[in-house]
Amino acid sequence: MPTCLEVICEYLSDSISAERSLETQFRSCSKDGEDSEVQSYFETSAKRAAGHTKMLESRLAALNGTERRSSRWLADMLAMAPRAAQMGHIAEERITQNLIKGFSLTKSASAMYRALETAARVARDGQTAELAGRLAGEEETAAEKFWHFVPSRSKIAYNVLTAGEIDPAVETRAPDDRVTETPS
Repeated sequence: MPTCLEVICEYLSDSISAERSLETQFRSCSKDGEDSEVQSYFETSAKRAAGHTKMLESRLAALNGTERRSSRWLADMLAMAPRAAQMGHIAEERITQNLIKGFSLTKSASAMYRALETAARVARDGQTAELAGRLAGEEETAAEKFWHFVPSRSKIAYNVLTAGEIDPAVETRAPDDRVTETPS
């Protein structure tokens, strides 16, 4: 039976592995399409994941824990959104799919950190609990930013796919990047 400390170290190790996977996926998404705003946000997200990895590694080291290389189950789960499913889709559709993926991944990371926070509180490890709570909050904020892009980029993809069927004067982006409603 593992000790409380061993359980916390396992959670930290799983989180490190998951963040590395997120960084890789976000960097990949940052190269897809020609939407500089979205690409920039994916790059920012990759950097956030790298920063989270460093914080988690520091916390694991402070607990004298070691990273388990076999701790890949969570990273593998987060990587299950295959790029093969995007084959045959135009760039604008792939951008929207990437945004949905980014939203899902950051929500999953937030849940992962809430689980770590809860376990750390039960184990009376306030420092790990505080770190996990802060990282969960950052992931929630990141998820909202991904979500913010989805409506406008979905409309752009739709407009490109139906270019011969709709009024080309329909706006796809308003100054605040929300979908502009078209009058009925």
